Amino acid sequence: MSIYRWLAPRGPSGYGYGSTAEQVTAGLDLTGKAFLVTGCTSGLGAEAVRVLALRGARVLGTARTLEKAHKSCGAVVGATGLCCRRGDGSVRGHASRASGGLGQVSCRLQCRAVEPHLQ
Repeated sequence: MSIYRWLAPRGPSGYGYGSTAEQVTAGLDLTGKAFLVTGCTSGLGAEAVRVLALRGARVLGTARTLEKAHKSCGAVVGATGLCCRRGDGSVRGHASRASGGLGQVSCRLQCRAVEPHLQ
């Protein structure tokens, strides 16, 4: 983490640049909630899957390959990996077919990278 963490003021919520996802969600019970997280293999997506599941949510993480999705979500209790590539149908359609008992999705977090040729 950079020195900016120490220089930047905290926001009205009490959290700031140096706050972690675990700190921000401490005390939050997401039991019974379902989340769809795109880009679950690294960065914000991977951290979102981990912390949402830690707080009791059921999480469906998507990646460009099934192998990457399973690798990322496999070690997280409450998370399921799903392959979803651009051009092979809607994320919502894939999620509903793959999730089975996931139920209604409470929130979608789109953490996927933008493909260079689409920018």
